[in-house]
Amino acid sequence: MRCYHFSLLLFFATFLSIGVSGQSSTIDSLLRLVTIEKEDTSKISLYIKLGDCFEKSNPDSNRYFTSKALELINRIAKKRRNDKYGPILGQYQARLGKIYFQQKQYEKAVEYYYQSIKTFRNYEKSKNIEVANSSKKGVIDGYFCLGLVFSEKENSDKSIEFYSEAIKLMEQVSDFQGMARSFNNVGTVYYYQGNLQKAIESYNKSIEIREQIGDFDGIANNYLNIGVLYTDQGKFDLAIDSYLKALKLKEEINDKVGIAHCYNNIGNLHAEQNSPKKAIEYYLKALEIRENIDDKEGISGCYTNIGATYSELGQHDKALEYFQKAIPVYTELSDYSGLADNYNNMGVVYRNKSEFFKAMEFFKKTLAIREKINDSHGLAAVNSNIATTYSDMSSIVSKGKSAEYLKLSLKYGLDALQLAKKIGSVTLQRAIVDGLVTSYKLNSNYVKALEYAQLSIELRDSLFKEEKARALAEMETHYLFDKKQQKIDKQSEQLESQQQIISSVEWENKKKKTYLIIAIISTLGLASITVFYVCKSRQRHFETNKLLVQLNTEILQHKKEILTLRDEIELKNNSITNGIEYIGCVQRSISTSLQSISEIFNDFFLIYKPRKILSGVFYLVRQNERSIYSGSQLNRAWNTKFIYQFAGIFVLK
Repeated sequence: MRCYHFSLLLFFATFLSIGVSGQSSTIDSLLRLVTIEKEDTSKISLYIKLGDCFEKSNPDSNRYFTSKALELINRIAKKRRNDKYGPILGQYQARLGKIYFQQKQYEKAVEYYYQSIKTFRNYEKSKNIEVANSSKKGVIDGYFCLGLVFSEKENSDKSIEFYSEAIKLMEQVSDFQGMARSFNNVGTVYYYQGNLQKAIESYNKSIEIREQIGDFDGIANNYLNIGVLYTDQGKFDLAIDSYLKALKLKEEINDKVGIAHCYNNIGNLHAEQNSPKKAIEYYLKALEIRENIDDKEGISGCYTNIGATYSELGQHDKALEYFQKAIPVYTELSDYSGLADNYNNMGVVYRNKSEFFKAMEFFKKTLAIREKINDSHGLAAVNSNIATTYSDMSSIVSKGKSAEYLKLSLKYGLDALQLAKKIGSVTLQRAIVDGLVTSYKLNSNYVKALEYAQLSIELRDSLFKEEKARALAEMETHYLFDKKQQKIDKQSEQLESQQQIISSVEWENKKKKTYLIIAIISTLGLASITVFYVCKSRQRHFETNKLLVQLNTEILQHKKEILTLRDEIELKNNSITNGIEYIGCVQRSISTSLQSISEIFNDFFLIYKPRKILSGVFYLVRQNERSIYSGSQLNRAWNTKFIYQFAGIFVLK
């Protein structure tokens, strides 16, 4: 029996598990305290601790102490009428549901989970926010656990119904982690139902949610589940691809336990492909990791897988070596179910070696544990193995002993059949009935042998019908899947064609947009340059105007100065002109006329005749009674003083 890592996630609270060895003193101490403690929450806590002590070693004791805690919290809640006790009551009802589930008493488990949901519903609208939130979570957990119970009851429709209700409520409170777990479990339910397409869809939904919340560990677990699904289908290439994806994620987050799970499942894959040596190689890799991290539970699983593979190789001693190694680990963990499986495996190996008495020793050990933990399925299987072993032993002993062994074979075989009928396992019933046919034949009871042979045929037909129905369902699923895949492929082609058209249009639009952007940029650039030059021109114009105004101001100033000078010059000119005219008058008045000179001189000529006023040359001629006086001014720069002097002489004379 190989240990697959199949991630059907449980949503139960994890309670402390204490090994049998070294816990008697703890139990005695708790029992003393519980007898003296008054009825309050402290006593409830003691009951729960006592239950934890027996969680794996004695489920009935665990159930007893949990029931005592439930009774006490019920009484306290009724007396005190405080909302805070409501969620505690619901939690212990759910805990009892879990215990019954572990004992495979599914009806009782369902009963207590329903009770817990009802209790939590009563406190969902509590004014105490903590109580209200705790109650909402309790309702969700209740529906989740009911989904799990009904999946074990092989009532897949009810299981999916409760998981769907849990998912709806989880979505309301944004519990994405819980939604991912639920979709994962729904996928597993579809897997066992044979609806592989639905299973993959559910696993992919779980992956999608986990990708959004970054739950890479959860994604890896989904890939592990998908790998198991493909392994069962014989699609080993797809299975190994899923396992390698899971392995890569586990390595990225350095999840040693997860890496070991991946190696374990890859080993199982090689075992399914009839490559036992390759399988052992991966089991040993997983074992090395688990030993390094001291993962006791994982170590025991690896020992079991390696032992089973060596058994298939016919290496019985090697198989027994690893089964023997697993025993102390299961004992340390108080994992009695695992220990019983291991003893059963060892019994089968010894039977294959024809060491029947040794085989019977281990089958009896298995039987004792199965009875203790009330495992109906395990009891049916081990009773069947004991019956077969007694039947085999009858052929190697004396006649008297042979009859005794055949009688025991029939006893254990009939007990096994009754248990198999009780749990409704058709496969197990058929195997047990085949063993009974052999035992009755060896006992020479051919009537009974014929009767059970007929029953075997009926069971085979029933099983065939179930297998046929399952096969037909699977074929139908494959047909629908292929049809859907064809439709998807066709749609993909259409989509691809449309995508090409869209891509072409988008490319054209992109080109147009590019040209438009270039045009806009060019226009903006040109406008910017124009604005720049306009601004520059305006600035130059402004500076020119400023300069012109300045020059105009200077010109006006110079003009004003020139006009002032002109006025001054004009004034001086007038003054000079007046002076000259005055001098001219004087000159004319004192100069001798030609007529007068002619009268004085009969014959004369002038070498230089004055032409203009103030020309610088003029003549003076005077005659008195005795003398003639003459003079001339020849100097161009003549001065008035001379004239006045000369004129004065004449006057004086």
